[in-house]
Amino acid sequence: MRRVGTASAPRGFGAVYRFTLRNQLRSRGYRVMTWLICMLCLLLPASIMPLVEWLGGDTDTVPPTDCHIQTVFVVDDQAQADTYQVLQQVVTPWSEHPVYRLCDDLQQAQRLAQDEKQSVVLVFERGTDNQTQDTLRVLLPDHSLLDDDDITVFSSFLQTAYVQVALAKTGTDTSILQPLQTSEIALDLQAVESSQTEEEAQDPAAAAQSILSVAVPYVTILLLYFLILIYGQSVANSVIMEKNSKLMDLFLVSVDPTALVFGKEFAIITSAMLQVFLWMASLVLGFAGGTALVKWINPDTQMGLIQFFSSLKFLGGAFSFSSLILTLLMLLAGFVLYCSLSALGGAASEKPEDLSSTNVLFSMILVISFLSTFYTNDFMGQSNSTWQIWVPFTAVLVTPSRLLLGTITLTQAIGSLLVTVLFALLLTLLAGKVYRMMSFYRGKPPKPNELFKMLKNDN
Repeated sequence: MRRVGTASAPRGFGAVYRFTLRNQLRSRGYRVMTWLICMLCLLLPASIMPLVEWLGGDTDTVPPTDCHIQTVFVVDDQAQADTYQVLQQVVTPWSEHPVYRLCDDLQQAQRLAQDEKQSVVLVFERGTDNQTQDTLRVLLPDHSLLDDDDITVFSSFLQTAYVQVALAKTGTDTSILQPLQTSEIALDLQAVESSQTEEEAQDPAAAAQSILSVAVPYVTILLLYFLILIYGQSVANSVIMEKNSKLMDLFLVSVDPTALVFGKEFAIITSAMLQVFLWMASLVLGFAGGTALVKWINPDTQMGLIQFFSSLKFLGGAFSFSSLILTLLMLLAGFVLYCSLSALGGAASEKPEDLSSTNVLFSMILVISFLSTFYTNDFMGQSNSTWQIWVPFTAVLVTPSRLLLGTITLTQAIGSLLVTVLFALLLTLLAGKVYRMMSFYRGKPPKPNELFKMLKNDN
């Protein structure tokens, strides 16, 4: 008798793939989840970023630096006529120094200040019995043209510059506090060259690589973990779907079991990649829209997130195009590898309730692989050992980061990718064989050693 399944395997794969993919894309849950997360990824950044800039980016909160005071009437019984003139030698944040005039008492200072609309009264009050500190009070006359900003700027200036007046009262030369002004500075050329070398070493691309050396391993593991968590169960459920159906006999004579497993697995992988691509595209558009709106609100914005986006332009020279492509292919191969493990768990189950025991294999292998790379210092690419890149389950976690960081060659990365892809295909072939062998199995799910004996006897 002719084995129809073997002869029609390619046709069976295509039919199963198209049927599963069509049902997956038409599923109400799939569509709702896809477009809901797309809208969230698009609208949240585009709305939160401008809102944060609008509420927290008020440029009016910048401290004032200009001062319009022209005359300061000083009341200080310990000062001489020229004591406060030393303040005119101190650098100020405004352009012109005020004129300091010493008065005999407060009444005289207030009377003179009333005649000048851009003047203030400065009163020195000495502390009593060493219990209170000396204080300076700045008084603003009535009907003055000055405002509170002028008083704030002048008071801040006095807090740092009054030490000049205190020294002048004691007769000390205040020039010791003045900054040194020179027209020529002799430089050590060797030190300058060394400094330039250090600056060149700290280029933006190197800084970006240093940051990504920490971020890439974590992003790789989290991305694979959530992909496996979301879609691994879907692969297993899809593989086990027809086992309790009366159509099982028809499937076994019309479609090869391996083609069935391949078709279902790669259909769900395709739908997953489409979903992830739409989410990532929506997220990029959302941040791009949010950045444009923030710059429209405030062209001189200093928002940290936008500064980070601006620094990403230095990543263009940090990684080569070939390394980026191989990294993406390695991530995809890792996802296929663990989906193959999930398909194997579905193939070994008789009904959906058994998946809790049979489909734990891929999660346990992921945890063990993570711990093995972490505790051998290869998690951050700090180890010189290369055995992890040749073991498929650890290569998924190690190869992408090590490739981007340049600790392995392109040849090694290609070899690691081929080993991972080959092992994923072998697992899928094994899942197809287990599927055919367990199609009419009844009872508790077999243990791994029992399943191995059944496979050995089936040969």
